[in-house]
Parts: sequence; C-alpha cells; structure tokens
Amino acid sequence: MGSRDIRGYYSLVLTVFGLILLIFPVSSSQLVVNITGYQGGNISIQVFGNETSINVTSSTIPVNVDVPDGEYHVIITYNNITAVRRVNVTNLTSVTFDFTTTSDTSKLIIVNKHSIIAYDGNWTVFDVVRLQNTGDKIFSGEIEFTLPKSALNVHLAGAPPGSEATVKDGVIAVKTSILPNGTADIAYFYLLSSPSYEGVVDFDAKQVLILLTGGEGIDVKNLNYLGLQQMGDNSYHIYSAQNLKKGETYFLSFKESQFPPMQQPMQPEAGRGSGQDNLLLIGGVLIAAGIVIFAYTRYTQMKSKAEAEEDEAAEAEGAEDEKVKGRKKDKEDKKGGWEI
Repeated sequence: MGSRDIRGYYSLVLTVFGLILLIFPVSSSQLVVNITGYQGGNISIQVFGNETSINVTSSTIPVNVDVPDGEYHVIITYNNITAVRRVNVTNLTSVTFDFTTTSDTSKLIIVNKHSIIAYDGNWTVFDVVRLQNTGDKIFSGEIEFTLPKSALNVHLAGAPPGSEATVKDGVIAVKTSILPNGTADIAYFYLLSSPSYEGVVDFDAKQVLILLTGGEGIDVKNLNYLGLQQMGDNSYHIYSAQNLKKGETYFLSFKESQFPPMQQPMQPEAGRGSGQDNLLLIGGVLIAAGIVIFAYTRYTQMKSKAEAEEDEAAEAEGAEDEKVKGRKKDKEDKKGGWEI
C-alpha cells in the first residue's frame, strides 16, 4: 500500500469515527434540582465533578442542569443557608433538598458557652455560645440570650452569615439559621457596670466555662473552680459547670487583682472525683479555653486596628469626633478600657 493509499485510509477512518460520534454522542444526562420549603427568591446552585463545573442562579424550581454522566457534588445556597450532597447522575436524575424551616427553639441545645471576663480599666465580657440544632428541620428564627443585669453596650461580635442582632429587655436576640444536626457559633461583647456575672441557662447546656483575668473571684454559685492557669500573656481563673438544665443559673462576683506569671498546670481539688476524670476535664477545658481566647484576641486586635485607622483618617482631615477624642483621652490616662 502506497503512502497516498495510507493517507486515504486514515482519512476514511477519521471520517467514520466522526460520524459515529454524531450518531452516538458522549452520554449526556440531566440533573433536576428541587427544593421543599421554597418560598421565593434566588437559588444558587453549583455542580462540580472531575472535569465539569457549572454554576446556576434561578428564581424558579425545579432547576434543570445538563451534565455528562458521572458523580457530582451539588451545592445549593438559599436564604443564607448552604447544603451539600453527592449525586451519581445517569440519564434523568432528580435530587431534592429540604429547606423546610421552623422557628421553634425547643430542639436547640448549648454545646458550650465560654465567657472571658477581663479587667483592663473596665469589666468586659466576651461570650461565645455554640448551639446545636437537634431537630430534623432547619431552624430559622430568633434566639434570645439573657444578659447579666449590669450589662452595658452590647455588641454582636460573630455569627453565621446573614445573622442580625438586637438588644431588648435584658437579652440579645440573634436572628439566624442552623441546619438539622448542625451547629452555630454566636459571640457578643459587653461591659459590666458592677463586678459580678449572673449567668442564665437559656437552653439545656452541656458545659459553661468562665475565664477570669485581671481579677479574682469572691462569691461563686453553681460553678466548680478549676484553678489558675497561664495562657499566652495572661493568667486565668477558670470556672466550669456541666449538664445544666434550661432555667438554671450560676453566679460569680470578683474584684480587681494582678497575677504573677505562672507556668505550672492546674491541679484538681481534693474530693472532686478521680484524678483521671479531673485531668480529662481540665484538658478539655484548656483546649476550649485556648480556642476562645484566640478568637477574643483576634477580635480585639482587629477592633484596635480599625480604631487606629479611624483616628489617622480623622487627623488627616483635621477633625476629630467625640469618639476619637475619648479614645485618645483613655490612652493618655492609660486606662486601657475597650469602647464597645
């Protein structure tokens, strides 16, 4: 066979192969995405696999997405809630996401509530609450956290995307959403006008934890004192309670004091159960405390940076508002208090 014949042969093969592809194309399927609990508004859908990534925004359901056969992750976002599912798509494949919501708080529990109480010119509290939705529906509604009677200048520090907060009648009310069996972390700042903290258990709580720095406890109710621990640049008196029921209370009053640096670990008190159980408890507390202190430190650093930038901008414009002047006076007086 000559070279010309070989070229003709390969040309014929390619032509036949092209016709085969036209007659029998690569298998393409349709994924049908549906939602229960849809109440209007935009839905964002992302479908991605090994070689395919598709983004769709729609205001009608169901949403049809053409994709090659294969396994995909389907991510859907609706009303600031995101859900993910893995789907094997062949031919016509349907998947339904349940976005049915409830505002009933009876299925919410507190996994842990951590409170840092710090004295640095003012008594300041940083509360971090981790909530879990134990129900089978998405929680979407308002969650109220009872504040100490002497709380002032309450400020939401962190919450899931789309959350909103208001302060009313001695509570901070946070409007948010939590997936079934999911968790949400909510953090808020405030000042205390008197040196005492009255905690109210708003939902059944597995653990509450208080870390006191810049002061020492005086009167303690319904809390176990775990000792003094050096973490970072500060020493913390640590108090804890477990398995509290909704409506229970706990209390701590304190006074200003300064602690020398410590390096020794906390020691369990005598008569409080086995040493191993106490060490396990203390270990868990220290891990949790470290996470909360890290969040607290990052937040105060970001806040200080924002205030410094605001001060510089005011100076550049040649005008200072009362807030900036007040901060400068505090710095000059070396009070070191946080403005919230």
